[in-house]
Amino acid sequence: MPTLIELSKLAPVPDQTINLADTRPGKLQKTQDRTGQRAKQPSNPFSVASSAPHQSLVKIIQQALNPEHYQPSTMNAKLALLLALASTSAFAGTPISETITTPPTSAASPSDWWLTITPYGWVTATEGDMGVAGQIAPVDISMRDTLEDLEMSFMLAAEGGFDRWAFGIDGIFGAFSSGGQLPPGTGFTNATVDFDQFFARVHAGYQVIKEDHATLTAFVGARFSYLSMEIAVSGPTVETERRDDSKSWIDPVVGMHGSWEINDCWFIQGGGDIGGFGVSSDLIWQATVALGYHFTDSVAGLIGYRGMGVDYSDGGFLVDTIAHGPALGLSIRF
Repeated sequence: MPTLIELSKLAPVPDQTINLADTRPGKLQKTQDRTGQRAKQPSNPFSVASSAPHQSLVKIIQQALNPEHYQPSTMNAKLALLLALASTSAFAGTPISETITTPPTSAASPSDWWLTITPYGWVTATEGDMGVAGQIAPVDISMRDTLEDLEMSFMLAAEGGFDRWAFGIDGIFGAFSSGGQLPPGTGFTNATVDFDQFFARVHAGYQVIKEDHATLTAFVGARFSYLSMEIAVSGPTVETERRDDSKSWIDPVVGMHGSWEINDCWFIQGGGDIGGFGVSSDLIWQATVALGYHFTDSVAGLIGYRGMGVDYSDGGFLVDTIAHGPALGLSIRF
């Protein structure tokens, strides 16, 4: 950056005497150049800088360096004007984006936090066996039966986190009933199963892959399971017998889930977990794959297929089933 001494060596310009003694609004000051010509100048010094800031600044600097103009009455005003014009010309022609200083971003800036909520529906077909108090009944519930016999259902998944860390919950509640035939030899030929179920998985994970087009999160967690069952068995030669019981338990789980952006609109999402390991269930698992579409930057639709298996027994209470079927959801990101 040139110093004031270097600026004083620039090509000579017409000398002007600036009278700052009278600063009344609207008052015009007159200046005299070396050729004797007179020109009217506005009393507001900033109008000079706005019309030609760099040229006016050079003139004032040269006058300030001229010993003939070092008069006590005008020195302070000249210096104030010099500083004002210098600050004005410093921004002349500079893009506004370059004049704003961005404050340093803290480690916990709001953009690092995120939350996704996904309400969804899952129509299942369920096969397997269920038992209460030693009474075991086969379960074969089709997707049509699920829609016909479903009494109530609620499903919601949510995941939030900071940067690469993720914490989430996935809950499923359903109440429905089913009936089936029993093998001969016991006198009972028919069985009806009414049951309520609630599954909730909580997890904590870390995004091992975090790219613009793909993410992959590995997590550990636990799944809480609750089942309430009533089994009624009947036959042509015996009285109907009823058994009911309920159980709740917790299983450790490990898993992964992720997504891959096909293009700006479409993406693939999938994941799953496995657990139990004999802690409570012998085995519990679930897996999902879905195709998604971005309606906006924060709202996406999902359609896919999901399966869940449970193998749990405790005394005379038995659940050994697999549920699977199409799922439809709406993902909202905050």
